[in-house]
Amino acid sequence: MLSKQEKIKLLQCHEKIQIVIFELYFKCNFFILETYRDEETQRKLFNLGIVKDRFSKHNFRPSRAIALLPYKITENRLKIQTTRESFLELYNIIKAIGDRHHIRMTWLGKYDSCPTSWIHFELIM
Repeated sequence: MLSKQEKIKLLQCHEKIQIVIFELYFKCNFFILETYRDEETQRKLFNLGIVKDRFSKHNFRPSRAIALLPYKITENRLKIQTTRESFLELYNIIKAIGDRHHIRMTWLGKYDSCPTSWIHFELIM
């Protein structure tokens, strides 16, 4: 179930991302880590070397990017999924949902082997 904070974050996203993520919610478990990011935060993250770009799709209003973290529940325990394969599985579900709605999204993990990029999904405009 999306938390109140996650619902607020989702409302900061482009309508097309909202459509995909709402349907994704019924197919798998994930946390919404980040959507909109102001330019000052982007600059700080860039200066710290956490992000590679001075400007991001997170900086648009509404946000054209979303950071997601998959998890599974086994034996009543929540287990964060941190493997590239778990993010690829999440992306494949996102892509299938997007295809059904004619919404194009991509996953930075396709292009970057760095684990900090794996959480990043964005809308292709």
